Amino acid sequence: MNNQTSQDQRTLNNLKKNKPNIVMPIINTVFAVIILAGSIYCKIAFSEQYNWFYFITFNILVILFPIASWFNSYFLKKQNLKKIHNYDHESKEIVSYIKRFQSYKGIEINHNYKLKVTFQLTDDIIDKTPHYDKEHCSLGLASKDAIVITLGVSFAGIELKPYNQSFASLCGVLPRSVWYKKKLVPPKAQKGMVFFATEGFEMTERMVIQALKNQDTYYDNKTGWTVIGERKPTPLDDIIEVMNDVYVVIRNEELVALWFKIEPALAI
Repeated sequence: MNNQTSQDQRTLNNLKKNKPNIVMPIINTVFAVIILAGSIYCKIAFSEQYNWFYFITFNILVILFPIASWFNSYFLKKQNLKKIHNYDHESKEIVSYIKRFQSYKGIEINHNYKLKVTFQLTDDIIDKTPHYDKEHCSLGLASKDAIVITLGVSFAGIELKPYNQSFASLCGVLPRSVWYKKKLVPPKAQKGMVFFATEGFEMTERMVIQALKNQDTYYDNKTGWTVIGERKPTPLDDIIEVMNDVYVVIRNEELVALWFKIEPALAI
């Protein structure tokens, strides 16, 4: 309870600190216009004494002054407010989502616990398209008693079919605050099914498996393509389209990346 109160107070303080200020930029703009007009008058009236180099340099500095004022006092703070509100909203969605898995067993992939990924080529893939629920920062909820693989630093990833441990769907909370905006070119993929096996532990229902620890999420704001993990596949990788616009990248039977295409223009 105290932690929540402290978090709420920090949020309020940040909101106050980042409140956009339009008064000072307007005042600075008025002063800059007056100074610029005076500089032009001086150049016309005393053209011989007023060197062109100093005239141009001075006027550039005068013009940059109100631009910097608008950026620092208004636009930057407005953007910060957007991030603060979004981060606060994402935090609540993450907490709500995690509560669903309190009774689940958690496993982190490392040198003792491993995932082995295999595939089977087929044109009969899952006929569904990824969708990002902006309100809940979510790719969808996993079914009850699911096996879930979360990827990277997000709480989103893959839900598996319990009877054969194959790809079932995307799921989980994918906070936009951790996205890196990049121009992404999706790799060429073959259609197929992907299966997951384990080494060092037994895969059971009601389990969350953390994979690709510390891997980043990249997002193309123009196209909506998103990748969690390595964004540059190698010629040795197998790239399997398991669902419409969803690619699993496999290297030496290891999962190295997940590509999927969601709605464009979602980045903060």
